[in-house]
Amino acid sequence: MRINLSNKITAPKESSQFKEIAQSLLSRSNFEKKGQKKESKKWKIAHIQNYLNKNNCFADRNTFHIAGSKGKGSTANFINGIMNETLKSIYLFTSPDLHSLTERIIINNKKITKKKFIEIAKKYTENKEFNNWSYFELLTLIGWEAASKSKCDWQIIETGLGGRLDATNAMTKKIVNIITPIDYEHTEILGNSLRNIAKEKAGIIQKKQHVVIASMSNVPKNEIIKKAKSLQAQIHIIDLECNIIYKEQTLTSQIIDITTPLRTYKNIILNITGKHQAENAMTAIRSCEIAWKEIYKNDIPVKYVKNGLSKVFLAGRIEKINDSPLIIIDSMHTSLSAKRLEETLNAVTLPPQRVIIFGSLKNKKINLIAKQICNKNTRIIITKPDSERAMPIEKIKYIFTQYTDKISTADNLEKALNSISKKEKINKYILITGSIYLISEAREKILSIKGDRELGLR
Repeated sequence: MRINLSNKITAPKESSQFKEIAQSLLSRSNFEKKGQKKESKKWKIAHIQNYLNKNNCFADRNTFHIAGSKGKGSTANFINGIMNETLKSIYLFTSPDLHSLTERIIINNKKITKKKFIEIAKKYTENKEFNNWSYFELLTLIGWEAASKSKCDWQIIETGLGGRLDATNAMTKKIVNIITPIDYEHTEILGNSLRNIAKEKAGIIQKKQHVVIASMSNVPKNEIIKKAKSLQAQIHIIDLECNIIYKEQTLTSQIIDITTPLRTYKNIILNITGKHQAENAMTAIRSCEIAWKEIYKNDIPVKYVKNGLSKVFLAGRIEKINDSPLIIIDSMHTSLSAKRLEETLNAVTLPPQRVIIFGSLKNKKINLIAKQICNKNTRIIITKPDSERAMPIEKIKYIFTQYTDKISTADNLEKALNSISKKEKINKYILITGSIYLISEAREKILSIKGDRELGLR
């Protein structure tokens, strides 16, 4: 199941309407684009809940709600893969997007058409009642309304940032809450400790609901358990309930066995590498088992799980996008994801030397990332993602020079790629990593993908 992230050719009028509406959305309070801490002070969900209550709660359907620092999107996509095998109608909402904001709204494995997006979005962008609503809040509403119009049975909703005050937390009909691994992120908003970040993420838990807690360190795990117990939630700790046996692993796939309290799934094929992705798949399986049993009172069939997982493709996560030269991209932006990336690349067959092109947004713990990826076999090129939130190149370079002297800079991705010698392209592999904005540029440039950037929306 590969969700096509490129846009089909659209009529000029439709493209113009889409651009106008997208610009209206992007011009609003938009933490993703601007990263301004003061915007987070406005975050509340009561107004969203009030609107839903007045409009027949069109957000309400059987729900998987996912919060966490790492693995949210992968876990959401794995659940989507499994649930789409059931022939139920499934809505998937994730963020951020790689190439177009329409990627965030996926119904039955197809992203929302621009025509449908325009039809729904106009209701909000042209109504003064929503003048003070944020970009993410309105995208959340647009997605829920699209799911309602499509009569979706289930939805898989990934939080944007945090959990407690996230727009997605206005929902009430949750079946399973999922907390993926917690790491240091957005500390200026969520707090400077793993305990505080975990408290915010655990804010999605509601009374007496199921909570699936992925593999993570003890400090955030214990905080989530504490919150879940206070709400009399049914707690499922993946480390205690499940197990993985790793059988084969290549750069583009792996074969694993996963044991849950229900059964052992033999020879699961994942079209993505990395033990952390196997762990995300395990979290997804257990969540689907629990949700299916809760609603349908029987066990989810094995074929749904295995077939669904085998069809999932995850763009931008340790993805090979070119063979000669070998180019790999990964949207790594925390120390934990840097560690997982290094573990994965060391476990598969690759050229012994590499060139890393790295760019990041502001407010990331670059020193911890640099410590992980500045190895003896690595030359680093520091560049800047195409984002107003990009961290200055010289600031990143200063931090990286504490760990390596094999370092240079380039003003942008194109110049970084052009600075790699022919000899390096033959004898080394190229890893483009850091900000998802940089990964988006790389995919568009190397795979000739046309997206919102072409409309001036990036």
